[in-house]
Amino acid sequence: MKKARPYAALRAIRLGAALGACFSACLTLSTCDLFKVGLGNKVDIDAPVLTFSSHAQNENVNEADFSLAGTVSEDTGLASLIISWSGGSMPATVSGGKWSAQVGPLVEDGRQVFTATATDKAGKSGVANLSLNVDRRAPSVLVSSPQGYGSGRPSQTSYIDIKGEVYDASTISRVEVELLDPSNAIVKTKTADGTNSWSVRFLLGDGPADDLAPLDGAVYRYDVKVTDAAGNVNAYYYHAQDFYAVLAADETFPAMSDIGKTDQAGS
Repeated sequence: MKKARPYAALRAIRLGAALGACFSACLTLSTCDLFKVGLGNKVDIDAPVLTFSSHAQNENVNEADFSLAGTVSEDTGLASLIISWSGGSMPATVSGGKWSAQVGPLVEDGRQVFTATATDKAGKSGVANLSLNVDRRAPSVLVSSPQGYGSGRPSQTSYIDIKGEVYDASTISRVEVELLDPSNAIVKTKTADGTNSWSVRFLLGDGPADDLAPLDGAVYRYDVKVTDAAGNVNAYYYHAQDFYAVLAADETFPAMSDIGKTDQAGS
């Protein structure tokens, strides 16, 4: 018959067993860093963030091929960054949080939307869009006064008036008219009043407000240069006489919008 152990002895045995279990557990966890707090490997929860930096929204461009650039932010690394537009796409070059890509050739003028899509290694994608106005055609220009050449030229009085109209898909930035002497040297350049409908007056006289001194028998030529918001400049212009010469007797003079659309269509 076993003799009952005293309560104090039994308590000591149980406490020793518990300490042994704790020591065993500590040995089992010895390969872990018990003093380092953390969540393990970094978890990717955010999609890439993109911007365009090379152009502003709704900016005008006048080229079929050009470069786009911007920034990209991604915490675990990119798998791809693609620039796409109507009719094409191009992978971007990425370095140091910045990207760039050559886009084009663009087939059509008008509003073009470019989309930058960045995909990270976890498969999440970020997108940014840029809208540009593509205009590669120079303004169409009509000189309505004087109407033509030769006998249609204005005579020298105390001023020379030149007037006209412009058609273009983009906003007109400025209209400049140059007076040239018989050797084609520029005598005077003035910015016209107005844009789509414009006029300019050259004052002849010896006063401080006059543009040039009147010379008996002097013959001046003029040139009209129109610049649109995309930077296109016309290489030629029409006189009203050019259209009167081909209009039938019962036809009316065409509107400037009809002249411009036909001119810019190349027909």
